Amino acid sequence: MRWPRKPFVVAMSGGHTPWLMLRALGSTDVPWPGIHVVQVDERVTPDGHPDRSLTHLRESLLDHAPLLPAQVHNMPVELSDLESTAAQYAATLRQIAGSRRSWT
Repeated sequence: MRWPRKPFVVAMSGGHTPWLMLRALGSTDVPWPGIHVVQVDERVTPDGHPDRSLTHLRESLLDHAPLLPAQVHNMPVELSDLESTAAQYAATLRQIAGSRRSWT
């Protein structure tokens, strides 16, 4: 398989629907070192809570794929100032994926 020249960013949504697909993806031969995982939504609950999307993302994909912690960018919803952490997360996403202008 060919390695991507730029990081490949995959945005994961929450919910039950992707669990089986993510489990299968975790055991697939893909160029994991070039992939970054980000979240598109999250529930404001403590780390490890069963209602939290990251809990299921870990169980379904992250525990099965050879991803380094620096490749997984979870929404920091456990912090008290959600407005500033949302802005910080947006900046992280721009840093990883670039701006829309840089996609061409």
